[in-house]
Amino acid sequence: MSEKSENNLAIFKQPTLQLCLKCGLESNCFCDFEAKHVVCQTTKPYLIKTIKNVSTGEIIFNEFPLIFGPRLDYKSNVKLCIGCCKHLFNENKTDCPKCSLPFCSLDCDGFTSRHDFECSIFKLRQFDQNFKYCALVPLRTLFLQNTNVVQWQKIFDQFEVELSKDFILKNNDEIEQYVEQNFLIPLRQQENETKQIILEDKSKETLEKIIYFLQSNTHNDKDLIFFYPTASLLKQSCTSNTTFTIENSKITVRAISDISEDTPLTCSYTNIFIGTHARIEDLKKINKTCFCARCNDPSEFGTFFSALKCIGTKQDSCGGNQLPVNPTNEETLWVCNKCKIELPHKQIVQFVKHLGGQLEKTLAKKVSIEELEEFLGKLLMFLHPNHFYIFAVKNILIKLYGEESLATKIQICEELIEIVEKFEDGGLLLGKLLYELFVSKASILVENRNVEELTTIIEKMRKIGQVHQDRSFLQILQEAESKFDSM
Repeated sequence: MSEKSENNLAIFKQPTLQLCLKCGLESNCFCDFEAKHVVCQTTKPYLIKTIKNVSTGEIIFNEFPLIFGPRLDYKSNVKLCIGCCKHLFNENKTDCPKCSLPFCSLDCDGFTSRHDFECSIFKLRQFDQNFKYCALVPLRTLFLQNTNVVQWQKIFDQFEVELSKDFILKNNDEIEQYVEQNFLIPLRQQENETKQIILEDKSKETLEKIIYFLQSNTHNDKDLIFFYPTASLLKQSCTSNTTFTIENSKITVRAISDISEDTPLTCSYTNIFIGTHARIEDLKKINKTCFCARCNDPSEFGTFFSALKCIGTKQDSCGGNQLPVNPTNEETLWVCNKCKIELPHKQIVQFVKHLGGQLEKTLAKKVSIEELEEFLGKLLMFLHPNHFYIFAVKNILIKLYGEESLATKIQICEELIEIVEKFEDGGLLLGKLLYELFVSKASILVENRNVEELTTIIEKMRKIGQVHQDRSFLQILQEAESKFDSM
């Protein structure tokens, strides 16, 4: 990687004029004859399936983005290079001589034929400091109809599938108006004057579809979003079978568990360590839904991760748990699994949000172990001991406990690990909990040299490190291994 890529949020390979006949991307794609997956286009929407057995930790595919740029909600005052999205400052900024938009230099990888077509439209309007970077990716998607017809057609096919759902756009009027006023109106005027069509489809409806599509089908990394033609087809599941990392714009998709041949590939676009309703609300923000086995199970695999304690009546304290009858339905009733008392979903949601607000206030200040334990006691009056708010508080507590609380720390670690393994046996959170358990048990076992338990923990951590290749986790794994070797 060149020196230019330092401090770079993302960077493309040097473009070529040849396109891969298989995927429609430039010839630096990762298509090969040893593929472990295939894009199934007989279903709508498309999905990816394995074409052979894949082992835990195995790379299924790598991919560079077809389009990348600032997030649709990018509001920062920091200027970015239009080519590579590097942060720009006065001393390392130069403008395109034709369209006046900023680059890190005229030698930038993005200042090549990749910029030629968009420049022909950008130059219709001279831009000052008020250029809205959030418009860049929608425009680059719109331009695909000229720059990559193969991929444009594939995306356009998916538009119709996406819009078969409730078509609700949120907070996008600003982007649409900006693109319309600064790019599409000048483009139409140019076409009228020259009697030449530059961009065939530039309707407001198509622009709306593009923004909706990008909300649902891009991957985020810091201030940027990336559209990967293949990785975008990974379906949402809270019990996913893959995980991915993004580094220097390249996405790497690995198996998080053994996957048999002809299995659809899935990943999670939300935090799987929050309750079902919270996950559904989170996914709505990116226009996704989920109907996986966990989402459809009121008890979330027997963890009761969203359950509330049933307080019964004034005359009779119940001791059961309130669970949603149909977790994915916003109108569902919550019913006690013991006394059968029914409560409306809205009432449950409001109460849980209230407790969440109290939790945020508690964590917003510098809180002591004693204060956090006291707040945990209050939550336990209303929530199941495995509820995701209680899970979150316990996860914080184990990081605060010192040598004087090792027994309590070990107990909580084991409780959390039991929950996590039911959701994602091999994820990073499991690895971090195993590390806390290892450190705590090592302090106790070091005197009698009984390291059999520690060996099991280290082996589990190593497997997780092989799957995720996460730098911060690999660092704590190395610390654990050094401590283990010295025992």
